[in-house]
Amino acid sequence: MTEPRPLINSFDQITAAGGRRFVISYHAREVALAARWVVLGYQDGREFVTDPKAAWFDHGRKTFLPDPSSSKDWRDAKQKAYDEAVAWVKRRYNAVDFVRNTVGDYVERDVNERFPIPRQKKNGRAPL
Repeated sequence: MTEPRPLINSFDQITAAGGRRFVISYHAREVALAARWVVLGYQDGREFVTDPKAAWFDHGRKTFLPDPSSSKDWRDAKQKAYDEAVAWVKRRYNAVDFVRNTVGDYVERDVNERFPIPRQKKNGRAPL
């Protein structure tokens, strides 16, 4: 019998949990893309489209962009966009409670409690 694959990222975490699962991930500004929160949906480890009308560069994923013009500072704008993402997932898919995992993404609380990602050592390897 083979040992289960170690959990090192959010994909491993939700794949281990199985069923329909969601990850809310922050993507910092890139050369041609604004900073944004991305909602990724998985069914038994296979990604599905969360926004069929998404721009081609979002690859079918629902995104939420922070709007600094409607906030007092960047942190507030980022938090508001995150809150919108969570509310959208809850409304659309009846997902419940999201918590931040070890790698900085937000996953459903039950997934994070049942399949926690171990902290990485400074050399980049998971503790044995």
